[in-house]
Amino acid sequence: MMDVTIPTEYGPIVLPFEQAVAMAHCLEKLRAAGKTPTWHRNACGCCVSVHELADHAHEGYVVGADGGVDWIVLASEGEQP
Repeated sequence: MMDVTIPTEYGPIVLPFEQAVAMAHCLEKLRAAGKTPTWHRNACGCCVSVHELADHAHEGYVVGADGGVDWIVLASEGEQP
């Protein structure tokens, strides 16, 4: 399996290729909906969350190490963009 290294202000983050591609797709989907996206690695260490910066994690995508994507709503109801 190939990995992708993403430079960040906190140091490089290494993601599996499938996860990096799925994360990029989610970022682009939010941008296309007119939102300003951000992402971070979750506490579990294997998943990343992609969400609108202004909404800060109330709803967004969770991308697993295998590239699987789920839409989640934590604190407010919303529709998938």
